[in-house]
Amino acid sequence: MTNPFNNKRHALFSELQRFPVVALGVLVATGILHPPPTGVTVAIVSGLAMLAVAEVYRRFWGPPALRSDSRTIRDIELGWVLATLLYALFEQTGGIHTPVHALTYFFVAWVATFFTRAAFVVILLTQIGFEIGLALRAEAALLTFFIHTAFLVLAATLPALFWRGAAAVLRMQHHRQLRDTMCHIHDEARVFRLLPRSTHSLSWAAPNPRAADERKRVQSSLDVIHQALGYLFKLLRKSLDLHTCVLLWIDPDSQQLKVTACATADDCVLVTSISPHHGVLAAIFHSQQKLHLQSLKPGTVSYYAQPTPLGAFLGLPVTHEGALFGILCADRQTVRPFLPAEEELLLETVAHILRLLSSEQTFAVLERSRYEHEHFYRASALLVRALTPEEVMNTAIVALREIVDFDFSCITLYDKATERHQIAWVHTLPDIAHDRALFGREFSDPKSLVALACKTKHSLPAHPDVPIDEASLFSADLRLKGIASLLVLPLICADDAIGTLVLATKSKHGFREDLRDLLGVIANQVAVSLQNARLYRRMETMATTDGLTGVYNHRAMQKCLADKLERAQRYHRPLALILLDLDHFKKINDTYGHPQGDQVLKRVAVILKETARKIDIVARYGGEEFAILMEDTDGAGAKELAERIRHEVSQQQFATERGLFHVTVSMGIAVFPHDAQDRQQLITRADQALYHAKRHGRNQSLSYREFLNQRAHDTMEARVE
Repeated sequence: MTNPFNNKRHALFSELQRFPVVALGVLVATGILHPPPTGVTVAIVSGLAMLAVAEVYRRFWGPPALRSDSRTIRDIELGWVLATLLYALFEQTGGIHTPVHALTYFFVAWVATFFTRAAFVVILLTQIGFEIGLALRAEAALLTFFIHTAFLVLAATLPALFWRGAAAVLRMQHHRQLRDTMCHIHDEARVFRLLPRSTHSLSWAAPNPRAADERKRVQSSLDVIHQALGYLFKLLRKSLDLHTCVLLWIDPDSQQLKVTACATADDCVLVTSISPHHGVLAAIFHSQQKLHLQSLKPGTVSYYAQPTPLGAFLGLPVTHEGALFGILCADRQTVRPFLPAEEELLLETVAHILRLLSSEQTFAVLERSRYEHEHFYRASALLVRALTPEEVMNTAIVALREIVDFDFSCITLYDKATERHQIAWVHTLPDIAHDRALFGREFSDPKSLVALACKTKHSLPAHPDVPIDEASLFSADLRLKGIASLLVLPLICADDAIGTLVLATKSKHGFREDLRDLLGVIANQVAVSLQNARLYRRMETMATTDGLTGVYNHRAMQKCLADKLERAQRYHRPLALILLDLDHFKKINDTYGHPQGDQVLKRVAVILKETARKIDIVARYGGEEFAILMEDTDGAGAKELAERIRHEVSQQQFATERGLFHVTVSMGIAVFPHDAQDRQQLITRADQALYHAKRHGRNQSLSYREFLNQRAHDTMEARVE
């Protein structure tokens, strides 16, 4: 059990030890050890040596209490002691011109290699300080000082560069080995048909969860195959007294034979690709028949790197449904032919290999299907929660990326009334197209794949291996580069095509037939979610927008006023409210009719939106009244805007059957916090200013302060009378 008293004693010893270390360093720098040597000099050097030994002991072998400081602190203490001891030695052996000065370069290189960066900087500056002290105590030593300092910096820099370079080389070698390993795994998986043709090269650092899951599944399947085949071939070799038993599998792309499994007493079996057109393997490859030979000449069997004499050879084709997949070879060096029972055993081995690979291929298909359907249901759940069209489109692309790999994706929307298509969402690699060049673009080419998909309500191209015509996707001026596989899925909702989902990749065979059906179901869900999002946005707009004028309604204005007033109170900023009322609007309705009155309201709303800032809120407060909310606007700014609006409205002319007429407006202005402290008070005081303007001439804007001044003036006049 640890004694707390001992820990405190060790910690106190550590703190007390630092003082003489720093003091001795300062004394050495000031030249107290300058020759000739004295008793004090010997004592100081002896003390430094003892401190250095104590520091080394404390750092590496001392009790935990003595090593409780951070590594940087411990590095600085050790480096300070050793540097002080080193320069004390220099003082006694010639100062700045000492013949052993090269020791400091080895010391700083050691510090740069093994100390922390902060400790290294402190020790380097300490050494430069010692060099300054040596130079000041020597004559004509300025050049020597600069040379020593330059070599110090060089000695401190070179190890860092060396180790960084070495680390970079090791990192590159490691990445190269990983890449080669993953390429080998990918090739083997492709040879055994564990991967679809569209799969990109496997990567150790998988770019997405789907690729990582694919890599793990492939590695697991290959491990099972290799373990099973390795055990089987060792058993065959021992039981049949074989020299070599090897399985050669055909690469579907290069049509070369590759050693897949092998049990042999020879080290000369090739592990690279073997041509199927040479030696005895050619006869099996072309005839797909078994071959039994005796007393073969050296070099006849091409899976040996060196000519090897064989006494007996048996080659069996590995076929399934008439297709050749590989060759199973067994040989002996003794002249002893294979018996029918041995041949039957090897035929059973071929059947077992096919069953093993078939089960792993089936397992791979089931796992891939399970993964895709899991993410299909997840995509469905995410699409249901998306409320806006932007959320739906972004969720759809993110969910699809977990199911299938693609390099280009976009969603187009179709306007049935104008028969035009618009690219509403796009994500692409720069070498295929540019997002900005496509986003928002409209086209109406009836021969494009997008238009044909909407018209026929079927995915295009009809077959995944159809060649891609780059110019026919959208229109002649909207091209994609380097596309090898393309899929255009119509977005069908209530038996109407509302757009398309376009996926493309630079890899051939990118979209399997079974995967196209699954993506088609997702596209239909995207269509329904998009339509629901549109309806949601429309309902949201109807709930917040005035149906006649297109500006915010009274309820939305009240909510905006509450939010903006809360923000203004929090950040101590002004908030202005303008209430506007059309003068003699009832007379306009009675004289020219209510339809003409509606046109007046629409025209005034347009003027308000065009005159106000984009961040201002324009709302129809009720009847012929409008409201404008302006953040960060004081009374003078609100007054200026009100006057511009009043002038613009007064310039409008309205033509009717009864002739032209003009409209004027009256406005009241109130500002938080100068005129009011809460929402209701702000509305009330803007309303008071408005109706004072209407009672005193109309066609004017009046702030609450002006209203107070005019009311005070009217009160004074009344008293005088």
